[in-house]
Amino acid sequence: MKPWNSLEPTQVQAWMQDFVKNPPPQGESYEQLAKRTKIFLQKLQDTEGSILVCTHAGVMRAVFAWVMGLPLANSFRLRLSYASCLLIDLDQNLRAEYSSVLALNNFEDFF
Repeated sequence: MKPWNSLEPTQVQAWMQDFVKNPPPQGESYEQLAKRTKIFLQKLQDTEGSILVCTHAGVMRAVFAWVMGLPLANSFRLRLSYASCLLIDLDQNLRAEYSSVLALNNFEDFF
């Protein structure tokens, strides 16, 4: 793994032009991350009760975009500070149209 500032501009140009579909060097595209996240959610489908998942902002944005029916490219309009929280109510059959965002960055809802 290398720091971004050590990469040649040509190495990241395709990614910068379409970060949703094009992966950065030796990485995954945002679209691939979103698919991997959906697979993870499918594995939780039969779990009873509430679940706490600790992750990074890219995954949170991908879940938010899926639940809200937004294009992945628009999910980076969502500002997430460090230690942000996303509270969602997922439909048991993982249907986005029946899932809801209950709270975002509203810590009073969590404590």
